Amino acid sequence: MLKRFNILILVLLVSFLFSVSTAVSAESFAIPFATLCEKGTLAEVKKDIERGANVNSVEDSYDPIFMLAPKMTPLKWAALRNPDPAVISELIKAGSEVNSKSEPKDQTALMLASAENSNPAIIKELIKAGADLTAKDILGRTALMYATAKNSNPEISKELIKAGAEVNAKDDMGYTALMYAGVEYSNPAIIKELIKAGADVKATNKSGWTVLMYVVSAEAVTELIKAGGEVNAKNEHGGTALMYAAANNPDPAIIIQLIKAGADINAKTVVTKETALFYALSNKNPEVVKVLIKAGAEVNIKNQFDRTPLDIAKQDGNKVAIEALIKAGAK
Repeated sequence: MLKRFNILILVLLVSFLFSVSTAVSAESFAIPFATLCEKGTLAEVKKDIERGANVNSVEDSYDPIFMLAPKMTPLKWAALRNPDPAVISELIKAGSEVNSKSEPKDQTALMLASAENSNPAIIKELIKAGADLTAKDILGRTALMYATAKNSNPEISKELIKAGAEVNAKDDMGYTALMYAGVEYSNPAIIKELIKAGADVKATNKSGWTVLMYVVSAEAVTELIKAGGEVNAKNEHGGTALMYAAANNPDPAIIIQLIKAGADINAKTVVTKETALFYALSNKNPEVVKVLIKAGAEVNIKNQFDRTPLDIAKQDGNKVAIEALIKAGAK
């Protein structure tokens, strides 16, 4: 029965693949114009434009592995992955609309290039053609937010900033480009560029989170503290940067940095009444617990359920934490 089911799936898959091939190959199995703009050469794109290709058509880009991708204009496909700025220039010269938005996310060519294309010359070309740096997608995100969240090349963010991108703009959830830089890459080079351009290191999103609560790089933490990041800022739950670093970051260096900068080691959350030491018990690196204890974390403190860090360590079978806590006087 299982074998027959697998064969049926295979037949349906092959049928679908062939139907896609037929659909996108109406003219002698020619490559769709969108795919050509995404992956082809300038000469190939020019040739299709001369043949009358519609530069503002909304098309799928066909890939034999991923099959059909989202529908976008040829310019957006080129901005997304083609490294040649001459292709962008040719499409714009032929009448491509630079600031059109694709459904369902309302993304522009500049946003897509900022997220995925590692060549800053693509960004330059789009901006030169009038790409709107202030345009926002369906969630209120700008091209700079796309760059800091998704593109590991700091030159992309630098190019957008140089062109006048607003570094402190917020999306619908209150996130800034700096917060996205902390959440995704914590790339110190990108964070430095944003701070240099005037990014507010104390900005909070709608839940009260600051960028320091997100970062996972010791070098990035250094830059943010140096720029005035508040180590004891609290979000709506009373959570601090030290708590989240203790829970999620296996690098004790970040814990040490925050403590040296004045982080309150025994600060408690609003409802659960837990400190950074409670959070550290879920960290895969037991050294984090030891660092907090050494720095003066209260080992016999109780949470809202009247439980101590030792109670939780025993429940989880965390032998290293149990030993460190008992050695420090935990009861």
